[in-house]
Amino acid sequence: MVILLSLSAFVLRVMRLDHRSLWWDEGRNIFFAGIDWASAAELAVRSGDVNPPIYRALLGGWMQLAGSSPLVVRLPSVFFGILAVAFIYRLAKDLYGERVAVIAGAMAAVSPPLVYYSQEAKGYSLVVMAAVWSAWLWLRLHRRSLLIQRSGQWLWFGIATLFVVGAHYFALLFLLAQNLWTAVWWCDKNVIRVRGWKLKHLAKWIGVQSLSLVPLLVYAWWSVEALMGSTQCGMFGVCVPALPGITDVARWGATTTTQWSQPGLYFLNFLWGFGHEIVGGPSGIFATVAGFTLLLLTMAGWRYCASRQFPSVNWAILFGMPLLLAGFFSMRFSYYFPRFLIFILPFVIILAAVGTERLWRLSRVSVLVLGLLLFGVWSTVLADHYVDPGDPDEDWRELALRFTRLRRRGDLVVHSYDWIQGYLHSYLPATMDQNYLFFSGIELQELQRMVNSRSRVWFLDYQTTPFAVGNLAGHWMREHYGLATSESFGNAQMTLFVRPAVGKVLRGSAEFANGIELHWYFLETHATPGDALSVELVWSAPSAHLEAYQVFLHLVDADSRLWAGRDGGPMNDLRPTVSWQHGETVRSVHALLLPLELPSGEYHLRTGMYDLESRVRLQTRSGADSVLLGKVQVSLLEGR
Repeated sequence: MVILLSLSAFVLRVMRLDHRSLWWDEGRNIFFAGIDWASAAELAVRSGDVNPPIYRALLGGWMQLAGSSPLVVRLPSVFFGILAVAFIYRLAKDLYGERVAVIAGAMAAVSPPLVYYSQEAKGYSLVVMAAVWSAWLWLRLHRRSLLIQRSGQWLWFGIATLFVVGAHYFALLFLLAQNLWTAVWWCDKNVIRVRGWKLKHLAKWIGVQSLSLVPLLVYAWWSVEALMGSTQCGMFGVCVPALPGITDVARWGATTTTQWSQPGLYFLNFLWGFGHEIVGGPSGIFATVAGFTLLLLTMAGWRYCASRQFPSVNWAILFGMPLLLAGFFSMRFSYYFPRFLIFILPFVIILAAVGTERLWRLSRVSVLVLGLLLFGVWSTVLADHYVDPGDPDEDWRELALRFTRLRRRGDLVVHSYDWIQGYLHSYLPATMDQNYLFFSGIELQELQRMVNSRSRVWFLDYQTTPFAVGNLAGHWMREHYGLATSESFGNAQMTLFVRPAVGKVLRGSAEFANGIELHWYFLETHATPGDALSVELVWSAPSAHLEAYQVFLHLVDADSRLWAGRDGGPMNDLRPTVSWQHGETVRSVHALLLPLELPSGEYHLRTGMYDLESRVRLQTRSGADSVLLGKVQVSLLEGR
């Protein structure tokens, strides 16, 4: 039966696995999976990331073996989701028998939240699997007869503990509940009384948990150091960071502290949100119906949940303690989502399975009605999930495809969010070796140092552009580089800056009818479609006041047919002509992108100015409406 349930879970979790685009948290995990822990701790503080490293370490190892496409990076979550169903079946069987185990396994295989989070490159699927696995091992380690323990169980329990907390910090609440179970077990008078057995068992318990948490404590130490900095070095040369306060923790998680005037009402809303999203599933009215149905079955199972190995107080601890502490946390910090407590859902399902089995004995018709209602609603939710493409404005696949065709070896990609690099790492071909600069929390001088040796720099922005007020990096690039193209893809913005190849002598000059003088370096170059051309234009202002003029840069063929062009103000709109002073020299870099469909042949690069209001071009003293800057020989790349 467990094989059939696992196969069903596999089909539901692998179906249309790469249909949706990656989202922020997935891109962030891909980004952090490829860097060492010390660097990750420092970068996490800069970017407001508060995820533990274990899931990312597993993901990084998997990516080394199998690649980083969206489907591949989501497969570990599918695997963890299948294991979760198997462990739910086994735990329910050990507690309540085969019939309850089958019901619980079927519910877990079809549950929309468990399916949904098994299709994301996130740690939630690992949290669920490890929590159920750990609970099952706890049950075996705390049997009333301790004489049947095996040392291998302690090893597996340590691994499960590392996985559950190493996938999400909120799983510490599960670990706390588990320790309270052990306290209840310690007080149980029916546990076998052998001199020293309880103390020996408790020592093993504490030792295994402590060793399991060592990697996380090391990572937390590095994170606090990055957050707070080191104070004076004490004994043995060890530098101890200052302890973070509440505001420091909020700053680390890119969140804010909050205060609620009606905590009782807030906590009710908190419980409603948990039941709606985690128990029912994130799908409107259907989630509400599924949540209430599962709640009825869970309440029915509560009366019969107590067993010799797992008393009802353990169930109360498992549900009550995490919900209560998480509720207090969400009242203090704004950054909280019900999915943080998804490790509770498997145990809700087991109790619902107990209630279903008991109701079956009393009224099979009632069970059939409730079962059809629950699975019918879940089927509808899953059907909607499989066809939902997500938010098209958050889909970066088109941008990645465009970037793949335009990028050149040696290009630098500057991005303001860590998950952007994760997106590209997943969407771009594995053979592309790309250079990145995560420009967040670093000084502008670092950007200048990195781009100093680069002729082409890409800016990938989210819900902003290099022209936005306050974008210091974009402002600096507009001063020194030509903007070849800036394209929008939903909320994403892709901009290419190109540095001109400057000659030693200004070889060209022209004067316009209104007295503006232009000097440039004559251009003769070879290029291929998709390349970018950049030239530096040196303008001299006349004595008369100037109107607002725009500069155009055009690529034309021998018949003056326009093939590519870009218009913009001097210095990428930083120095409009109305701001020029008498006799001032304005150096302005302009660029354009050669179309991918550009035929081979010789082209001319021409520039000029036009009145921004009337759109009429300025004439030169010789009567021309544009100036020849140079010639470009275009040849197609091999294979095109």
